[in-house]
Amino acid sequence: MTTCSICMNEISHPIFIRGDIFQLGTVMEDNDQPYCVHCLMDAPVIGPRIKAAVERAQDVFWASIGESFPEAKTGDFAPHDQHFFEFALQLGVAKWLQNNTALLPQEE
Repeated sequence: MTTCSICMNEISHPIFIRGDIFQLGTVMEDNDQPYCVHCLMDAPVIGPRIKAAVERAQDVFWASIGESFPEAKTGDFAPHDQHFFEFALQLGVAKWLQNNTALLPQEE
């Protein structure tokens, strides 16, 4: 099992970063440091871009949900649930980037 270079937690699917390229699950070179997906979202290269995109998308998403369910009187979402929802969206964006850009190469 590999250990995240930031939080020191054990991770089964490490992410290695080189410049603005991420490699999921494999070591690119001996010097590369592994990161867990939680710490990745705080990475200076792409993490902030993913977070900003997810934040903007949520505004549109929740507006659409509100329009689709006018009987809802409030837009409350439990903070704990919001954390997991945002994390799932961030992972979804990372997977989308992996499938559609060179920023996150495909796993081999």
